[in-house]
Amino acid sequence: MLYSEAFQKLGYRLVRPRLDWTASKDDGICVSLWKKEIDWEARPLSMSSQVRSGPLEDWVGRHGNKLRKKHLAVALKEYGGWVDAVIVEGEPGAGVDRAEPWRPEARQGLKWRVVAFDVETGHFTVEAHQMRDVGVANL
Repeated sequence: MLYSEAFQKLGYRLVRPRLDWTASKDDGICVSLWKKEIDWEARPLSMSSQVRSGPLEDWVGRHGNKLRKKHLAVALKEYGGWVDAVIVEGEPGAGVDRAEPWRPEARQGLKWRVVAFDVETGHFTVEAHQMRDVGVANL
């Protein structure tokens, strides 16, 4: 599936599809997560940009990070950190080969939640949890 189409399947619209890494709608935030950056062995499943997203200088000043910082702040303030997600395959920085919407009903009820966020750099950690309360920490 195409990148923008995966967001659309979850009810989101990318304003700048080639530049946006996240999207918002009236009742939520959606983030893109590179499949290769998710720790599939961890319990809970997790993705930390400090561990798996390459050097900060490669992405800190990019439009996608600026928008993602804004959206992650909204997710924490308005939605308890809960976010929808699009899982992206390809090479970070080189392009998307395919993308799939993460559907909790097809993933044992797991939904992604922001559990750490650095508002200055944009570093963040998400974990896949059942829809219940989990603490959120600052980096």
